[in-house]
Amino acid sequence: MKNPLISEATKFSLGDISTPYKASGFWGWAFSNMSVPMLRGVLIEYILVQHLIENIDQIVGETVRTLTTWHPRKGDLEKSIREHYESQPHGDVFDLQLTWGTTCEFKTTRAPKTWSLSKTTYWNPLKDANCWTYGFPAQIYILAVLESEAELRGDVLDLGALNFYIRTGRELDKSVGDRPSARFSDFSEGEPLICTFDELIEKIAEVQKNRLTEILEQIESGWKLDHSAYKNTYPLAVELPEGVQAGFYEQDTKKLVEIINVPWLPNTTPDWRDWEQAGFQYVHTLSAKNSR
Repeated sequence: MKNPLISEATKFSLGDISTPYKASGFWGWAFSNMSVPMLRGVLIEYILVQHLIENIDQIVGETVRTLTTWHPRKGDLEKSIREHYESQPHGDVFDLQLTWGTTCEFKTTRAPKTWSLSKTTYWNPLKDANCWTYGFPAQIYILAVLESEAELRGDVLDLGALNFYIRTGRELDKSVGDRPSARFSDFSEGEPLICTFDELIEKIAEVQKNRLTEILEQIESGWKLDHSAYKNTYPLAVELPEGVQAGFYEQDTKKLVEIINVPWLPNTTPDWRDWEQAGFQYVHTLSAKNSR
């Protein structure tokens, strides 16, 4: 089994030697101490992933209906990604992809004055390898700032009131520039988008609405991606010496199946984030090597 998922009743063995230990005991031993920053961060990531998936239609429903031929019914969008996020993805360059080109990264801190977010390498899905270029690969970044220690009250773990700071990857590109990492000020200064948990979906939907508006101003009206091709392929925009080539690529063989012509408007020079806003995953095959 490639990715075995254990349940609380799962026991462990070492070759032919059985042990009495269960996954439930392992989980309690490994993940019970919520004073550990890493575990708090994973917990908040879990809460955010579930919350955004449950409200996916409000966030990207209009985007999907506008930029593709798919008209999902209630629950279809959630179903389309739920299985992939049955467990935490490890090794991904972002924490959550709501639809093609709408990727989210979640971060958590209790010490904003010293917090930083280093640039990371982009991912090349055609080679299953990192690129040479560093940056901010996701399109939406959400920083959760905790005001207090977690407190256990009966059977409820209270994480306290959280403030969420939202920035797009494009905003971080501009704010951070050549620096190797983002600071808290890159999220909190200028025109920050700050909200509480109960406002989070509305604010992320607002960010996504703005992204959709921006891309519709750059392509011919009525253009859509053929959603029927998504079952066995994925939409990529690949850097080539002669320019960016968009197309559907077969998921297993990584071979080009169909070229996609995107009708960019005259005098438009799309960058890689524009391609992703249009519904593609951008492949940085020619980007120059840079340092953090």
